[in-house]
Formats: sequence, structure tokens, C-alpha cells
Amino acid sequence: MRWVWLIVLVLIVGLVTYQVFELRKKEDNLSKEKQTAEERLQGAIETRESLQAELGIFKDPELIEKELRRRYNYRLPDERMMVIIPENETSS
Repeated sequence: MRWVWLIVLVLIVGLVTYQVFELRKKEDNLSKEKQTAEERLQGAIETRESLQAELGIFKDPELIEKELRRRYNYRLPDERMMVIIPENETSS
């Protein structure tokens, strides 16, 4: 009868040990996923801050006009545009 109890006890200890190792693996995986999620979150926060700073530029009408001129060669109807080409870039 003692052998039966000993075998049952060894099986229980074995199962508990197995479960502990499985839980440790899951904990490691979740820890890695958490770290990845935190890194992605930090990247998203940085992108958001950058976009908010850029959005702040476009709240001022003068800055909007300046950006339009710079990016898209915008001009008012009564303005003339001059293009200046440096001498070293001209072809002969």
C-alpha cells in the first residue's frame, strides 16, 4: 500500500513541476510580448508628438502660406515668380 501512495505522490509532484515550468514559459512569452508592445507604444507616442508639432505649424495662416510657397511654388495671382539658377548648374 505504501508503494501506491509513493507512486501517487511522485506523479502529483511531477505534474505540479510540469505545470510550474509551463507557467514559466508562458510568463517569458508574455514578458517578451509586453516589451514589444511597449516599444511599439513608445514609437507611436513619438510619432504622435511629431505630428502634433507639425500640426501646430498649420494653425498660423502665415506659416501655412510660407509652407505652400516652399513646397508647391505657390504664388498669389498678382505676384511674379523668379527662379534663380546658380552659375555652376547652368549647361553651356
